[in-house]
Amino acid sequence: MRRILLNCRCFRGEAKVRGNVVRLFLWCVVVGCCLYVSQASAADDKVLGGPGARTCGEFVFDYRGNRNTENTYFDWAEGFISGMNWIDAMTGHTAKNIMALSVEDQKQVIRSYCNEHPLAPYWEAVIDLYNKLPNSGFQFPQNQNK
Repeated sequence: MRRILLNCRCFRGEAKVRGNVVRLFLWCVVVGCCLYVSQASAADDKVLGGPGARTCGEFVFDYRGNRNTENTYFDWAEGFISGMNWIDAMTGHTAKNIMALSVEDQKQVIRSYCNEHPLAPYWEAVIDLYNKLPNSGFQFPQNQNK
């Protein structure tokens, strides 16, 4: 009987040590994840996301590897241009005629800018395109209820 008790005590002590090691390991994992998340959230405090947040060099590399990726970037560009145009029109500024250039011509403007400025963010190429678009005569009607 005494031998069984000794074995049980040893087992309990070993389990306790193993439990402490596992608990310590889990705490290290939790603390490490918290530090990683806090670092990532501070470093990734961005105003823009998606393809527009990448560099022109990355766009050129992706485009040369697979020309279909240009459509993904350009979809982002169209949304960005539409948003800028909407804000301009809503705030009383002159809107742009976003249909003045063909889609292919718009893509060419972006490709040219990115080839010349590989370190610039892609959104700068999109703003360059936006600035090259002619002004539109569109204006929102003034709200009569103000």
